[in-house]
Amino acid sequence: MQTFSFHRRVWFKRFQSKISPVQGRKKRPRKDHGHHRRPYGGNAVRSKKEIIASLLFETFGYGSIAVTSYLPIYFERTGASRFEIGILMATSPFAMIISAPLLGRAADSVSSRPRMLFFMGLLAALFSCTLYTNPGFVPNLLITFAMFSFIMSSIPIGESMMLKSSSIGENRFSNVRMMGTIGYAAISLLTGYLLARSISFLFVLLLITTISTAISGLNLPNARIEENVIEKSFMRIILKNPILRAFLILSFFLMMTMGYHFSFFPLYANHVFQDERILGYLILTQTLAEIPVLLLFPFLRKRFSMRTLGAIIASGFIIRWFLTVFLFAGPAAFFIQLLHGLGVVPLSLLSMMEINRTIPAQMISRSQTFYWSVQSTGQIIGSVVGGAVVQASSLKTGYLFAGFVSIIGLMAFILAAFVFSRNVKGV
Repeated sequence: MQTFSFHRRVWFKRFQSKISPVQGRKKRPRKDHGHHRRPYGGNAVRSKKEIIASLLFETFGYGSIAVTSYLPIYFERTGASRFEIGILMATSPFAMIISAPLLGRAADSVSSRPRMLFFMGLLAALFSCTLYTNPGFVPNLLITFAMFSFIMSSIPIGESMMLKSSSIGENRFSNVRMMGTIGYAAISLLTGYLLARSISFLFVLLLITTISTAISGLNLPNARIEENVIEKSFMRIILKNPILRAFLILSFFLMMTMGYHFSFFPLYANHVFQDERILGYLILTQTLAEIPVLLLFPFLRKRFSMRTLGAIIASGFIIRWFLTVFLFAGPAAFFIQLLHGLGVVPLSLLSMMEINRTIPAQMISRSQTFYWSVQSTGQIIGSVVGGAVVQASSLKTGYLFAGFVSIIGLMAFILAAFVFSRNVKGV
């Protein structure tokens, strides 16, 4: 009985400690239902705003890139030669080489990245309106360079903010990136329809997408990187990693082929089908092919090694370009466009994830923009050299050139990833 009374007194004291002194009754613990929990007050609302803003940023950001892919048709109608079109479209990767590293370094030091993205979007809209006046080849070259500088550089800066934020991170990034694919597909289809009516709609859509990207960029997570870090050479870290080194080589060669494709595919498809609406469907097909890859990307990353996935990507490029040369007509053209899903998106996602795991957080923006600059260098070479090949022969010969370049890229990747890094484990 004494033991029972003792335990009863202890229990009563514990019960008294849980009674609210104001209300005089026991507080009921708040049930945790997962998604209903708000541990930090307004942080849950802020997290939802950041996710919505990220979805809109990806949609309109990649949508503006989709609109710019129709610029070769505008340049051709204004009297530019195919070689001049290749040079004008090469300003996109050339802007990535010059502008993206500078803006990426600035993003590590500014106090508000969302405001920086907002002004970049407004400047892109301003230069797109100036391009509509068509002042001539040299002014158009400078205008397109400035416009592509702000459009293309905003994507890696915004996505690096998403990867470093607690509301998105690597777990939700593939789903957010899927909205970029959907936006690219929808706006590409809309641009193809409106372009058949008037060329002016091209710049109307470009103005809408750039301004929408600027507005949505204001609510992105402002993950500012701290400055108290010892400066290191991030390029040395990348080059010491055998997988990143192999993907640098592979990206350089494969983006050479994509540089030609981005510059001359609208002309090639328009010359084959003689209909801008079919061109919109073709771009829609190649964009929708990215969705299954984005859905299966976590499974593929766990199932296959980086080296195996790189070899599969390069093989997909080779098959696609040779099929484009010999079988690009009728329904077969849409099947060929489905191979796009095995190309740019997994190549860029694998590279971004590997850089995010390897490079310190204080240098992540600079390393991402450096990788994009390597891709852009290959894209410039492919666009300019491909333009010279097309000027001397035909559009079909340019895709034959792209197929042989992809074979060289696969051989270089095999040497870098399989032969010269056999002693590396876990890759």
